[in-house]
Amino acid sequence: MRYGDGAKAVGLLGAAAVLRGGLVNLGFYAPAALAWVLVGTLLAALAGLAPAACERALSGRWARPLLRAVGPVALLWTAVAAAAAARPSPLVAPSGLLALLGLALALLRRPADETARSAVASGLLLWAPGLALLRGTLLHVEREAAVASVVWGSLLGVALGLWALAQPRCRALLPLGLAAALLIRGGVIVASPDPLIDVQAWLRQAPEALLRGENPYAMRLDSPYGTPRARRAGIHDAADPDPPTYPPGMILLGLPAAAGLDPRWVVAAGWLLLAALLGRREPSLVLVGLFPTAAFCTEQAWFDGLLALCLALALRRPGAAAGVAGGAALLIKQPAVLLLPALTRWFGRDRRPWLALLLTVGGVTLPFLLWSPGDYWHDVVSGHWQIGLKANALGLPAWWAARGGHWPQPLGLLLALALAVGAAWRAGSPAAAVAWAAAVGLLGFNLLTGRAYVNFYEAAAAMLLLAAALPEEARAPEGD
Repeated sequence: MRYGDGAKAVGLLGAAAVLRGGLVNLGFYAPAALAWVLVGTLLAALAGLAPAACERALSGRWARPLLRAVGPVALLWTAVAAAAAARPSPLVAPSGLLALLGLALALLRRPADETARSAVASGLLLWAPGLALLRGTLLHVEREAAVASVVWGSLLGVALGLWALAQPRCRALLPLGLAAALLIRGGVIVASPDPLIDVQAWLRQAPEALLRGENPYAMRLDSPYGTPRARRAGIHDAADPDPPTYPPGMILLGLPAAAGLDPRWVVAAGWLLLAALLGRREPSLVLVGLFPTAAFCTEQAWFDGLLALCLALALRRPGAAAGVAGGAALLIKQPAVLLLPALTRWFGRDRRPWLALLLTVGGVTLPFLLWSPGDYWHDVVSGHWQIGLKANALGLPAWWAARGGHWPQPLGLLLALALAVGAAWRAGSPAAAVAWAAAVGLLGFNLLTGRAYVNFYEAAAAMLLLAAALPEEARAPEGD
C-alpha cells in the first residue's frame, strides 16, 4: 500500500477529530465524544483503504488553502462557542483574534513546495495549543503560579502555528515547539505534584518496592482513593490495595521516582523525543508534543504515548533494534499486543527482530513472573479481565449499554484483533503504512473493548502523526 501525501493529510484530520473527542468529557463517554472519535476513526480508515482517492481529491490548487484553513476555522469555532458560555474565559477574545489571523494566512499565503500533509499540519499546529487554552483542564492544582507555564507554552504553540502557516518548512519550528511542549508538560507536573489517581501512586510505589527487595506485584498499594482528600475533591472510588496494574517496563522506567523524581518527567521526556523524531521530518509535526490533551494526560500520569515512541523507534530501520523497540512497547502496556500484526509486516522474514523482541520481553518479564506467578498473572492479565467493560469508557460498548444492550467482552477483543490483522494485511511493509495499521488497530481496540479513555486515543493519534512523518518506501532509509 502506498500511504501517500493525500492519505497522510486525511489521517492527520482523523487524528485531530479523535483528539477533539477526548476533550468533550475529560475522556469519559458522552454521545458527542463518541461521535468525534468515530469520525476520526473513519477518516483514519479511509486514509489507508482509499489512499489513491485521497490523493486525487486533494490534488487540486484549491485543496491546499482549504487544508491550511481547517485548524484556524476549528479554533475560531471553539472560540465563538466558548464566548457564549455563562462565564467565558478571558482567553476567548485573543484566541478568536489569533484564529482569524491564522485563517487569513491560510487563505492568502502560498508557501513554496507545500504538500497536503504540511498544509494540514500547519493549521493543526495553531489549533491544538489554542484548543488547550480554551478547553484544557487540570483537576488537582496545588501551585497556581506554575499554571502560567502551561499558558505561556500554549501561547507559544499558537504563535508557532501562525509561523507554520506562513513558512511551514522553517526549521526553527522544531526547537521552539519542543520548548513549548516542555513548558506545558513541565508546568503541569510542578502545578499538580500529587494528582489523585492510582496510576501515579503505582508508578511511585512499585519502583520503591523493587529497590527495597519487595515484589512490586505483591505489594499493597497505598491508594489515593477512599481518603478525606479524595472525598473533598469529589472522587468517591473505593480504595483498592491490589488493583490490576501494568507490565514491568513501567516499573523500570519509574526507578528515578525512588530518588525523588516525579515519574511523569520520564513520560514527558518520551513525548519530547517523539516530537523531535517527527519534527525532523516535517517541522509542523512537532505538534505531537502540543496535543490539546497534553496537559490533562500529563497530570493524570498516563503514559500511553510511550507506545507511539516505541513504534517510531521500531520503524526507524528493520533489524534487531526494531525488535527491541517492539518488545519495549509490550513491556509498557497491555494494548501494545495490538501492534504485533503491524510489526509482523515490518519485520518481514527477518528473524533478528523477532529474536530481539522475545529476548527483551522474556528477559524483563521472567524475573517478575517467577518471583510470584499468581500475583503477576492477576496484576497484569486476569485482574484487567475481571473488571470487565467500563460503563464510562469512550467507546461503542458504553453507547450500547446506555441503551440497555449487552456487549460481550470477548467479542470486542476478537473484533479489535481482527481489525488489527486486517489493517496490517492491507498495509504491507512501507514504513508509513505500517504505522497507519498500528494506529487503526489501536483505534479498533479503543472503540470495541470498552476500556479506553482519552489517553488511549491520544496514543492512536500520535501514531497517525507518525504515519504522516514516515517514508512511503518499503523500508526506512539508514539514518533519520
